Amino acid sequence: MLILPYGHDKSVYGRQWITWFLIAINVVVFLVTTLMDRGADERIRVAVDALDSAHEIYPEARVPSAVFAPLQPRLRAVLAFIASDDPDDADAPGSFEVRKAAKRLVAAVEDRPSTRFGYRPGRPSVTGFLGSPFLHADIWHLAGNMLFLWIVGTVIECYWESLPFAILYAVSAAIGTLAHHLAAPTSLIPLIGASGAIAGVMGAFLVGHPRTRVKMFLFPWFFRPGFATRAVPVWLLLPGWFFLQLGFGIQASTGQGEGVAYWAHVGGFLAGVAGAVIMKLGGWVVYDAAEVLKSERA
Repeated sequence: MLILPYGHDKSVYGRQWITWFLIAINVVVFLVTTLMDRGADERIRVAVDALDSAHEIYPEARVPSAVFAPLQPRLRAVLAFIASDDPDDADAPGSFEVRKAAKRLVAAVEDRPSTRFGYRPGRPSVTGFLGSPFLHADIWHLAGNMLFLWIVGTVIECYWESLPFAILYAVSAAIGTLAHHLAAPTSLIPLIGASGAIAGVMGAFLVGHPRTRVKMFLFPWFFRPGFATRAVPVWLLLPGWFFLQLGFGIQASTGQGEGVAYWAHVGGFLAGVAGAVIMKLGGWVVYDAAEVLKSERA
């Protein structure tokens, strides 16, 4: 069954400029990096052809394994047939040409936007740390994240105001990335996506608005044709989602996961919960005027 949220019963007032700005930035970055990906894919294709040609001319030539060190393990495995650290192979005919072609291929792979701007724990960088929350793998990855950001972000920005909300978003993204780094410190697979930051906003949503009901599409519905709609309380929905991420994260740590950064979700969510608790205890949560009037009349 596919479950898709499409709204909630919480009243939201004013303009949530930071939320819409974040959505716009993510969409623009996705469009730009999609265009960049096309150029990078073409350079990779050309580099693969050049390496194949060099290897065909010099079949005995080998490349030091260190040349392929920046690549993900699955790519290194594909290229293992021309990798060798045997000193005798360094002087084989055509070694220079094959090594040059191999370096060109590595450079082309490294030039992909997800690799340049995503966060790789095994090769950490400031660019990756700051850029990864704005990258998405495909249109569905982007659409799902932006849908959740719209649902929870507009509420939290309304009740917290823009600056605290922006700080929460940034801190949750950072802690989500840190949690992913600690879970897979040697990984060379780029972490991309706004999920850690959005998970933080979801955590704050749980603390601040647990009785809010999220409207969900359920399709296909087992008891009748077509789709159904249900409203699920946040106090049930978000803890369930969190424990699923935690379970998947533990499974991924044993080598049985799918390559999803579950620990970034866990870390971001806990950061959001902690941030919301601090805001409540400090009395810094800003409530909407209409809500205040409503409670006073009650």
